[in-house]
Amino acid sequence: MAEDVLQENGGQILSDENTESLESVYTNLPEVYLYGEFAGTDGSQMEAYLGEERLDFIWDKTFQETGDAIYYYVLLDISGSIPDAYFSEIKSGILEIQENLRAQDRLVLCAFGEEVRLLSDGSQDEARLEEILNGLDNGDQQTLLFEAMAQMSSIAEGVKAEECRRRVMVVFSDGEDIAVGKKQAQEALANLKDKGIPLYAMCIGETDRSNINSFGEFARNTGGKLVLLEKGGIFQASSDLTDELLNMRELKFSSDGNRVTNRRDTVTLHLKESDRTLSMEVINSRWIPDNVAPAMEEGEIAGDRLMRIRFSEPVLGSEDLSNYQVTLNGERVAVSGISQGEPGTDSVFLSLGEDLQTGTYYVECINITDNSMEKNPVQNSVTIEAVVEKEPEPEDNSGPILLLVLAVLILAAAVAAAVGKLKKRTDKEKEPQKDFVVNAEISMEGKPTVNTQWKMAGSLVIGRGMDCDVRIDEPRVSSPHFLLERKGKRLYLTDLKSKNGTRLNGKAAEPGKKTAVASGDSIQAGPVRIRIRW
Repeated sequence: MAEDVLQENGGQILSDENTESLESVYTNLPEVYLYGEFAGTDGSQMEAYLGEERLDFIWDKTFQETGDAIYYYVLLDISGSIPDAYFSEIKSGILEIQENLRAQDRLVLCAFGEEVRLLSDGSQDEARLEEILNGLDNGDQQTLLFEAMAQMSSIAEGVKAEECRRRVMVVFSDGEDIAVGKKQAQEALANLKDKGIPLYAMCIGETDRSNINSFGEFARNTGGKLVLLEKGGIFQASSDLTDELLNMRELKFSSDGNRVTNRRDTVTLHLKESDRTLSMEVINSRWIPDNVAPAMEEGEIAGDRLMRIRFSEPVLGSEDLSNYQVTLNGERVAVSGISQGEPGTDSVFLSLGEDLQTGTYYVECINITDNSMEKNPVQNSVTIEAVVEKEPEPEDNSGPILLLVLAVLILAAAVAAAVGKLKKRTDKEKEPQKDFVVNAEISMEGKPTVNTQWKMAGSLVIGRGMDCDVRIDEPRVSSPHFLLERKGKRLYLTDLKSKNGTRLNGKAAEPGKKTAVASGDSIQAGPVRIRIRW
């Protein structure tokens, strides 16, 4: 095991001074709090994940700025291995922590030696704590350190989130038990990590190097650190510890919902400025009740057969066709396809089985709920007004004479055609209709060009989503990205409000607006270029 790198600092010696470290994580979904030292990077420039889910950034503050409480769970070693000179100073150091408490903070004190004694529950004032400490001596022959850790962590776990989220354990000891009781140390470590309690090891300097190393490693593995104490510097070390904890940063993030897994999940924080990644396991078991039902907030026409529905929050079950009912003038309209909107937009696109008609569409859903422990169902519906513009018929200004001439010519042509058909017959009475095929040349910088063919009956949705008719697996392509529609032998393009936009021959396509496409045109979706011919 490598020895700690120590740095002298005004009578105390601090080790493990990293500019970037994750001390602890507190989850109470959808809220996720991260505490630590993150150099100069602003929290809004960091990426945080709970498992595979990317979290939304809320704030970046020092803990002092939040005004929230911090509870100190202090363990004092009263065994004979602690020299008298250190023991007296340690009492002063504990009193200094008490002196630095704000009104919302608490100090809970436990002494451990041959037995574990809870000496104060956090309600005492400084005078009472001094009286308690003055009644202690360092004469015990054993040290039940791990039992003390177990009892204090159980007390800490019983504190409700609205009372205090930030809890730290501070142990004044020589670290001897950590080095000797390996198995017990592993169990104690797992207990602290599961409860999200970092340990600050206030270790006396007059002890074996193996004790110091083991104590420091134990503290680091909980998210805490080692503070190596020297005679004459313990009071200042305790003061510095409280300052450090209050000036530590709190990053608040939010999950999509309050659904917990009741298992160990990994919280990951990526610091872009230093390109470092910090992570910590948490027991994902706490949540805030959610009694607000989600709603369909908006519906709109997104294409000839396409509707966009936006929900008030992320929902479950929105990918199932059978969960939607669309009607027009009381008549059911079939939904033939569905694709998810861009991540974070909480929207879906519904493909109808028939062309839109002018009128009011009524959309309702069943079995769609929010992403919560309560699974609140969507209870409302939306109406979508559709106006289908018909192509104007050409005006007839030729007059009755021209009509008569045209009629004679048409009759003559018909007679001639009939006579020609009597004289000629073909082996085939009717040629079979061929499929309409679009040749697509797909290219992107750094990747080989792909040539493919798309058969088109009516329309194609192109994008990254699994439900798209043509799927392009590229993060900068939206899901869905754009729509191609066929009218006879003509094609039309509609951008589906994609994040990075769609360009036709270099010109940005207006989202939601149909644009004619010619054979040989180039379509760009994010970094992907598609040249189509037919």
